[in-house]
Amino acid sequence: MTEPIAGEAVIPKDPVEDDTTVPLEDPSKDPLDAIEDEEARALAKKERAITYRRTKRENEVVPSKEEEKVPEPTNYATKDDLKSFATRDAKNLVAPEVLEVWDELTKIPLGGFDPMDANAMAKNMTMRYTLYLQDNPVDAGDNPNKDLTTSPATPPAGSGPKPKAPVEKPLPGYKEPQQPEDWYGKKE
Repeated sequence: MTEPIAGEAVIPKDPVEDDTTVPLEDPSKDPLDAIEDEEARALAKKERAITYRRTKRENEVVPSKEEEKVPEPTNYATKDDLKSFATRDAKNLVAPEVLEVWDELTKIPLGGFDPMDANAMAKNMTMRYTLYLQDNPVDAGDNPNKDLTTSPATPPAGSGPKPKAPVEKPLPGYKEPQQPEDWYGKKE
């Protein structure tokens, strides 16, 4: 057997395989402490620790991303849940013509209502619908009441008198503009 040269690492002849993966609790029983060279002993312990950490990391169970994304079911309703419930109830409260253009009405900026109160939301949407009708009037085909609000101008039958144009009456207290020389009466 050859003697080790100074500075060369000494490896024990009977290494214990279990000591490389599990750190020893009692440092006095560590077989690597038998190495006399301090640098070699430190290097051997470092490699054992790295090996232990690698095997520990490989044995850990990593949760998949799908499992992390699934929220745990709770018995509590969130604020968004309450808003969606109120919106659903408000849609049941409004007239059908308001419901038809609901998405367009949400684009009209009109605040002043509680988004968690169905009655307040329904009232607000009705006000938005009124504003919507000012910009987008309903056509005659869509509005059945339009025929009842206007009467057609029919000429009289036969040789009867034709309708006269309305006579314009001057407004009380209104005078046509005059030139300054006409402001005062004429001298005689």
